[in-house]
Formats: sequence, C-alpha cells, structure tokens
Amino acid sequence: MPKTGSQFQDFDTPYPGDNEWNAESFAALKISKRILANMKSAETASTGPLTGPLTGNLTGHCRRWIALVISVFLLLGHTVGAIAQTVPDIEPPKVTLEVVESSPADLSQVFTLQASDDIGLGDVSLHYRRSGENAFKRVLMQPIGDTGYFSVAVDTDPNDLREFLYYAQALDLTGNRTVEGFAFDPYIRTITQSDVTALAQQNNPAPAPNDSPAAAVVAAKAASDTVQPEVNNTRRWIYVALGVLAAGALASQLGGSSGGGDTLDPTGNPAVPLTVIIRDPLP
Repeated sequence: MPKTGSQFQDFDTPYPGDNEWNAESFAALKISKRILANMKSAETASTGPLTGPLTGNLTGHCRRWIALVISVFLLLGHTVGAIAQTVPDIEPPKVTLEVVESSPADLSQVFTLQASDDIGLGDVSLHYRRSGENAFKRVLMQPIGDTGYFSVAVDTDPNDLREFLYYAQALDLTGNRTVEGFAFDPYIRTITQSDVTALAQQNNPAPAPNDSPAAAVVAAKAASDTVQPEVNNTRRWIYVALGVLAAGALASQLGGSSGGGDTLDPTGNPAVPLTVIIRDPLP
C-alpha cells in the first residue's frame, strides 16, 4: 500500500501486487498526488514572519498528513461505491394489496395496492378472472402520482353478479418478484346487486321468455273468448225477459179490450200497439 514520504511522488503507475485496484481507486490516488504537489508548491513559495527551517518542516508535515487523510477518504469512497455496484440486488419489492371482500355491481371495479422497492419498481399488474372462467387476464396497474399506490379499473356490466378471483404481482428493475395471492389460491371479491340496479329492475321488469308480441295477442284473444260467452248469455236472457213481458202485455190487452172504437186488425181482432226497442243486435 502507499506510504507517506517520497513514495507519494510516484502515483502514475500502480504498486506491484495491487492489480485488484479498479480504475476509480487509482484515479483517487492520482488526485491525492496532485493535492500534495500543490501543497509543496505553496510551501516553497510562502513568505512571512513564520519562516524558518523548523516552521517550514512542521507546516510541510501537517499538510502532508491532511493530504493523506483526504486521499484515504477519496479512496474509501470510490472503493465502497465500486463494491456496492458489484453486489447483486436480491431484495424483492414490498407490496400491500387493499383487499375488498364485497362490492356493489357497477360499470367498473377498482383494484388498488401499495408497492415500493429499494432499487426501483418495474411492472405492477393485476391478474383476474370471473367465476366460471378458466384463464386469468393480466392488466397493468398505473401509479397514482408519487404516493406509492397503484390502481386499475376493470370495466363490468352492472347486471353481472359473478365473483372476481384475482391476485397482484410487482417486479423490480432487476426482475425480483413479489406476488399477493396466487392463481391456485386467489383473493375473492363478491359482487352484490346495487340499489340503483334493483330499483331499475323493479320499474322495468325483464319480459318472460313467452312474453313476445305474438304471445301477447294470443293471450288477449283467449281472455276475450272467455269473457264473450258470458256477455252473450246475459244479453240472451234480457231479450227473453223482454219477449215474455211483451207477450203478457199483448194477452192482457186482448182479454180486457171492448169493441167500441178499437182498431181492428185484418183478422177482425182488436189491434194492440206494442213497441219494443232493441239497441244491440242479437249475436
């Protein structure tokens, strides 16, 4: 290793046996050499009341020690940085998934998580499927500003009440991975019917399979056929009653009439005027 004294004069080439030094460490030593050379030049050119062999020697040694300390710090700083660059990143990202067990049906479902990494994050993704489906779908989650949170909204049908099965994954820049949930054991979100959807279904009920226009016409015809005979029977009885009353009135007139000024019909019997008004024709 380098020492104090005249050995500092030769820093342009590495010392024997120091092949393990990298370029940054060697550059730090060259900077130290320049510092010492500048200090020696300043010492030689300095003038003032404190001049003399003893004072000059003390000043020179102090400056050399200061230069040595600076050189050591520069050397250690570059060496530590080089070592840090050669250590592989094995730390995976930290992920906290916001689990929602139940959510009302809507036009979309939102999924959110928090992720961080000591080096840097890569892709953060959501993997999901609906109950009854086999394959998971992958969608990238987008960062929410600089908060460390990531979110994605999955479009849905408000009338689709199937469950969501899902898990999340985060990668850092070196490929380390953290998974929240698994494909074989995913998180489950139950979808419930929202109040708005329930009210809309009550106001506009879905037609039954046989409620087509043709079926409606057939049903109306059947109802008409059921009511029509009852109306016809009622009318018939009304007309029969009117006929009986008319016959009774005719018989009463014939039995109680006297021959004075009665009008005679063609057979010689007294004529009895009778008027019957029928507004609806017999069916």
